[in-house]
Amino acid sequence: MLNEPHGKFGDWSGGADPFSNQALTLTRQIYDVGYNVVRETGGANVTRIIMISTNGMGNHSLIEEVYPNKTYLPGSGTDDYLAIQVHTYDPWSFCGQNGSNSFYPGSSSIENSIRNVATHARLLDVPVNYGEFGVGRESNTNERNTDIVREFYRTIRMTTLDENMSSTVWDDRGWFGLIISNGQGSYIFMYNIVPTMMAP
Repeated sequence: MLNEPHGKFGDWSGGADPFSNQALTLTRQIYDVGYNVVRETGGANVTRIIMISTNGMGNHSLIEEVYPNKTYLPGSGTDDYLAIQVHTYDPWSFCGQNGSNSFYPGSSSIENSIRNVATHARLLDVPVNYGEFGVGRESNTNERNTDIVREFYRTIRMTTLDENMSSTVWDDRGWFGLIISNGQGSYIFMYNIVPTMMAP
């Protein structure tokens, strides 16, 4: 319903504290409003899948804060057609476009944070999609052509798969690019990230 709620909903760069009661309340409120509008139109919208998110730019670490239990969900946790989408660029010091590979925390850290989300999702009984993840570099782009970066992508895909969650990698065709034109009418995978991530 919303992509990366921030500002008054809470963010990491000058908006409200995403852990504050006001930001959490506003986030729940805006999703309730949108949810109710969709459901009240009737017809196919009664069973249309509605995907909500967290605040703090959709950060996965906030799922427990925004939705501590089922009663905080739109529909009070009774809707079989509700899903949650989260994003992860954690840690930003590694994943962000100005990040550095020296801040990579290791695959176990990445995996554990995803499994924590999965554990809470089972409590909520709501499916989760990791709707964005990636590693970008505005400069020092060769850092993306490393086993560390490929491991990050593969760890997220394999861990979400193992936890029965879906994932959707972020490709902005720029800092976080994964597929580029070869200039001859076809495309190539940058730094072999996608084939490594998708390998069985």
